[in-house]
Amino acid sequence: MILKSRVESCELLILRSLNARTELDADWLNRLANAEKGYEGECAFDEWTGAVSGDVVVLQDLLLDCRSTTFQIDSLMLMRNDIYLFEVKNSEGDFLIDDERWLSCLTGKEINNPLIQLKRTESSFRRLLQEHGCRRPVKSFLVFINPEFQLYQAPSTLPAIFHSQLPRFFAGIKNRAMPAAGAQDAASNAALALAEKLNTLHITDNPYKRLPEYNYETLRKGVLCPSCERFYVFEQSRRFLICHGCGKRESNPAAVLRSVNEFQLLFPSLPVTVRIIYEWCGNAFSRKVIQKTLQSHYVMRGETKAAYYEEKKEN
Repeated sequence: MILKSRVESCELLILRSLNARTELDADWLNRLANAEKGYEGECAFDEWTGAVSGDVVVLQDLLLDCRSTTFQIDSLMLMRNDIYLFEVKNSEGDFLIDDERWLSCLTGKEINNPLIQLKRTESSFRRLLQEHGCRRPVKSFLVFINPEFQLYQAPSTLPAIFHSQLPRFFAGIKNRAMPAAGAQDAASNAALALAEKLNTLHITDNPYKRLPEYNYETLRKGVLCPSCERFYVFEQSRRFLICHGCGKRESNPAAVLRSVNEFQLLFPSLPVTVRIIYEWCGNAFSRKVIQKTLQSHYVMRGETKAAYYEEKKEN
């Protein structure tokens, strides 16, 4: 069972938006590319963990804090007696280990040792478990999800799973995860309770996310296609937007709501008004369409020209 699913990080979503609406320099473009590739690799690994049935609980993309140390877990799998912690890497190319140094075979340059990061994450996670009275064993693994990755001179003790090993690894997981006959046992219930507790400890907003400087005035206005991230070419006579790049078709209200969400992501402190969303969408929709859409999905505060909209609170 998947208790917490993976979602794209705010940092990734913001960088995507900024890439379409302004000119990012080479460093930020590289960071965006790495974030996209990392997310792609994590989603590929999610297909494996999501296919496991039985007494197992999966938490994807956890951001936790222990003693003022914030750490991220790509994927966590809780079973009756064990906890599996996975650090997913989507690297490709040939690398080798030379006296604990990780080197690129192509350039000869040293790269960050992912094993150090894994050990730090495991250590912080163990301390967090101890603070909550849990002493379950934790098994940590580096997962190299990309089939084009090759690592030479790796010691046999390296806690790594390579792409070709995934079927065998998860076959073993499935065997150990098969539930006992009858109702769930106490250990399974304890694993679920622990998973639910960890889910409540998840930090929704990463305090260490890195973003370039930007402001509302300098960003290009318009409606981005959700598929190819190009700007729509709008034709006023249509009730739908159709992307000339990929053919994506989207209703006007759906496009307005997406644009509002994007605006709020980039500028959480600015009020949502009909005027500013009209401008943000590049005058693609009439004020009447925007107002009707906002009134259907948001709560209006204030009156006349001072009116603004807030998200509806769930009861």
